[in-house]
Amino acid sequence: MEWGDFLKKVKRMQRGQLWRHNVSGDLPHSDGVINGQDVFDLVGANKGRKGFTFTHHDHTNEINLGIIKFANSSGFTINRSFESLGMADAYMTEHNLPAVCIVPSTESRRFFTLSSGRKVIVCPAKIHEDVNCSKCGLCAQSDRKAIIAFPSHGTAKRKLDEMLTGG
Repeated sequence: MEWGDFLKKVKRMQRGQLWRHNVSGDLPHSDGVINGQDVFDLVGANKGRKGFTFTHHDHTNEINLGIIKFANSSGFTINRSFESLGMADAYMTEHNLPAVCIVPSTESRRFFTLSSGRKVIVCPAKIHEDVNCSKCGLCAQSDRKAIIAFPSHGTAKRKLDEMLTGG
């Protein structure tokens, strides 16, 4: 689907509707630099709705960080995704922006607290059969103080677990 057609679909969503962008993939970019105009247009199309997404784009790039800050302060939540709880915690502390993190598939806690005092909530959709993104909405809250953790899953679960645990 062309970007313009996608934005028209977003604008036609009901006001207040919770929706997830990029079920796979990442934000539009060129060589890792997020396309600011595309995100600006997405934020505009999302006005009055509760859109959210995740990005792996480098937040130390000032352009990317500015775009992420703009979107989060304008009603479209961009969660920075990390492979380390420590990095997610540092990002949230430094930038006051939402972060998510992958954790080993063996994580059995529903929530826990890091030594820094930051709370970590394991994705409710990953631990409750009757919960999904549209029922939960945690990842759409740009002002939350907790990291959302996603246990590794799928075909790469074993490799991810090895990477996360150093095994």
